[in-house]
Amino acid sequence: MAYKTLLDDGLKTILNNPRLGHKRSDVPKEYEAYPAGEHVIIFRVAEKTIYVIRVLHSRMDFSKTFQRT
Repeated sequence: MAYKTLLDDGLKTILNNPRLGHKRSDVPKEYEAYPAGEHVIIFRVAEKTIYVIRVLHSRMDFSKTFQRT
């Protein structure tokens, strides 16, 4: 349950201040990343809406996850 709280806190942080996200070279340029424990929350902001695209474990191959087909 503690890890769920950690992810919830990360999501709340993004909600309150989406500018805390950062760019990653292995994620498409329209997305931001924010760490939450061993995971990374991938999201984008459009006007007043925050879209969470993925929550990935930090050990995953992000480039492979976002390959376009």
